[in-house]
Amino acid sequence: MRLAVMPAPEPAMPGTPQSEVTVTVEKFLCQIARARQATTVAGYRQELNKWALWCQAVGAGTVEAAARQWGDYWAFRCARSAKSCWRKNAQTHRNFWQWAVGQKLTSASPVKVPFMPAKVQKMRQPPDEGEFKKFLVAAYPPTKKSRCEQALVEMLVSSGARLSEILELKIANLELKEGKARVVVKGGAIGEVRFSREAREAIQDWLENGRPLVATKESPDNVLLTIHGRKIDRSHASNILQRRCQKRGLKNITAHQLRHRFATKLLEAGASLPEVQRLMNHTKMASTLVYLHTSEAQISQAHAKLKDVRKSKDFPKAPNDGPRDAPSGQGKPTPSVVVAARAQSGVTTTARDTGAERQKAGDYLAEMEWL
Repeated sequence: MRLAVMPAPEPAMPGTPQSEVTVTVEKFLCQIARARQATTVAGYRQELNKWALWCQAVGAGTVEAAARQWGDYWAFRCARSAKSCWRKNAQTHRNFWQWAVGQKLTSASPVKVPFMPAKVQKMRQPPDEGEFKKFLVAAYPPTKKSRCEQALVEMLVSSGARLSEILELKIANLELKEGKARVVVKGGAIGEVRFSREAREAIQDWLENGRPLVATKESPDNVLLTIHGRKIDRSHASNILQRRCQKRGLKNITAHQLRHRFATKLLEAGASLPEVQRLMNHTKMASTLVYLHTSEAQISQAHAKLKDVRKSKDFPKAPNDGPRDAPSGQGKPTPSVVVAARAQSGVTTTARDTGAERQKAGDYLAEMEWL
């Protein structure tokens, strides 16, 4: 196969003029950076830069030329990457070419790769109440490290916020008396999270007795800091939660599991889905539904409500107009009911009814009462 022996592209030398493909890629990345997370933009940049270098190596300097040879690049890329990366890379190029078509840089998208749905992952259930109570117990005696850890845990538990939102929280955006804070959510928008009384006490303890001991002149204004006065990143925070679980003999509890538990407890407390959506800072209701877990007790309780419908006062009762001969076990219809049945069945009310008309009205009435 010709593409199997094609050499990998080499990076351009400093000072080399950028091609049209490279400039277009940068414009696309600047456009999506307004509504995407920094990690997402970094992943897009990594893949699209590889494609731009490949276009430069094969001499496809324009967007139209790159579109004609995109199929060759995709075969070249798939031969040198794992199958697990194909879906992500294909979606990156699909979004780029959709944007390029919208900008009228090309007539049609060259991406003919069929959409590959994501692998369905088994949802990790939130911790049970016994494990959760052990997880919340604060370390004694308190130290500057344990105070920061307790503040992190209490904020995650009581607010249901994402881990990145808590780690990026600034002191200026913290309204401790009101028990809320302004955070930067996905997409760069400004959201709001709320804290419980226990969380406010833990934050106050950290700000008064822990943070002043570790903060330096070079420290950022984040609420949470390491013992060296630096910003806490995601991997450090994950290690904090993991070590906390190990000390208490628990299975690993992640920040995302705490977020799932927050949404489920809100639902059990009677909160509506729009309220849960707002508290979790979701833009779409479909995102909120993923976080809701129902227990067997909730399902049984919901089904019991259906059984109680007939016992309510508003439920209409069947009329009992007295016994009648035929059919057996049913009451004799009153004249008004017979007249209504005649009207519904198309029989006119006359002084003398034929036997066929009476039978037709009786059949309709029996059917109506049976239903």
